[in-house]
Amino acid sequence: MATINNMSMNNYNVSSLFSNLNTSSKNQSSALSLSDYAAIRNGSYKKLMSAYYGSGAASGTDDSKDTSSLVRSLTTTSSDATSLAERTSALLDDASLYEKKDIVKKDEKTGEKSTVNDYDWDKIADKVQKFVDSYNETIEDAGESTTRGVLQNALWMTKVTSQNKNLLSQVGITVGGNNKLELDKDELKKANMSTIKSVFGSSSGYASQIQYKAKQISSAAQSSASAYTNTGKYNSSYTSAYNTIV
Repeated sequence: MATINNMSMNNYNVSSLFSNLNTSSKNQSSALSLSDYAAIRNGSYKKLMSAYYGSGAASGTDDSKDTSSLVRSLTTTSSDATSLAERTSALLDDASLYEKKDIVKKDEKTGEKSTVNDYDWDKIADKVQKFVDSYNETIEDAGESTTRGVLQNALWMTKVTSQNKNLLSQVGITVGGNNKLELDKDELKKANMSTIKSVFGSSSGYASQIQYKAKQISSAAQSSASAYTNTGKYNSSYTSAYNTIV
């Protein structure tokens, strides 16, 4: 893939494409530096950038794809992004998850049961794993998309993840070279609960930011899927919605 500085996208100015990449309600910066993207050369991020600068992203349509296949892809993207938002809510909205409670444990060797006052680490790990799985599915979907609204928000999401890389490592999550996440449950269970709560249980934390953009991705994909008539033809009245950068 050529570097971003050498790319052009029909009549669009490259800098202006990223100028709207902000969420005032989340106090994000008004634009991201193109140099941040130029440094990424592989994995899902590369797919996102390649698709973003492809002719499909510029025109709002992709004539090389079968319409039914495109709609199915958009529907899958919307569904996976919705699942990501829901699984994030499961971490954000369950305050009891970050409180100690009486837990019955069973000794694997003797079968004897005992009650201890501790965090329900198995439940926490299960919910975090589901979040990680949904995040990776959404990034993978976006890497195959030509919808600018999907791409724009997915790029923002990987940017925020990169910015929180060190914090995520403290709760057992590694950000791979392909911008996907990997959870080490043993490391998660060793983490400081205040750190876990700041990442997943805070209304202004990492998970909350991801949830916001997951909803935007789902909405953009659904709007694009709705841009086709029952006969499979592109409905020109949806053009602006298809190309909107959220």
